[in-house]
Amino acid sequence: TFSSFLAPQYSGPVNNAYVVANPGDYAAITNEDGSFLLDNLPAGTYTLDVDPETVPANTGTAEGPISVTIAADEHKENVRITVDRKMKNVVFSLKESDIAHATIAVSEPVLPPGGAAQVDIDAADARAVSATFGGKKYQFAYDAARKVWSATIVVPQDATEGKIPIFASVTGKAASGNTEVSADVQIQPGMPLVSFKLSPARPAIGQYATVRARFLADVHPGDVIRWLDGQVTKLAHPVTGRVYLFSVKISERPMHGVLLTRQGHLPIMLR
Repeated sequence: TFSSFLAPQYSGPVNNAYVVANPGDYAAITNEDGSFLLDNLPAGTYTLDVDPETVPANTGTAEGPISVTIAADEHKENVRITVDRKMKNVVFSLKESDIAHATIAVSEPVLPPGGAAQVDIDAADARAVSATFGGKKYQFAYDAARKVWSATIVVPQDATEGKIPIFASVTGKAASGNTEVSADVQIQPGMPLVSFKLSPARPAIGQYATVRARFLADVHPGDVIRWLDGQVTKLAHPVTGRVYLFSVKISERPMHGVLLTRQGHLPIMLR
């Protein structure tokens, strides 16, 4: 549901939001009444969150990810997620300069190897922004519509579990106006690069299914999935953010494939 503190046009249930449970690739899409169902989860503790790309701009979960523990064969109800004004994931201070302020926000603070995140730096009066991450340097572009400097960082495919820092250098208009901000990205090797939602939910072998896929990799329209059974899926325009719809014939379960992106070939699995 939307928080009562949001603008009047946002009220009541949140429809078509993508609810993700980690660890694993479990996901659900909310109905018109805001309800959702995550089924076939093994016993354990999960972190539930809403994909920020599937809710209105500048909104997100009010209190951050929700931790839920379920026992074997347990059916847990009334898990409520409230969408409110989005809080930046990571905000750091900086040394004084001619730049009035600078903060850094990471869209995906937890990623697997090969995963990607959008990094936004709000830096008043900056004339250039760059960053280093995982041994690579990134140049940021200014997004005039959102008034932030933005870039997409990609986790090296050979990254191991732990934290990788982002060190951003903000260049001010004056010679003495340079400063730095930083944030960490937690690397979780067992985290899937893509979460799938099938319709029908349990298609039979030989049946076609409509797939709603939410990628953590840096995918773009035209990127291709080559399934091991010979099928090829070409990604069209996203529904929103990195959420794509496509159809595939279920030839085995699970189905294995390779996602071909600008960063390389990434293995994926459709359960």
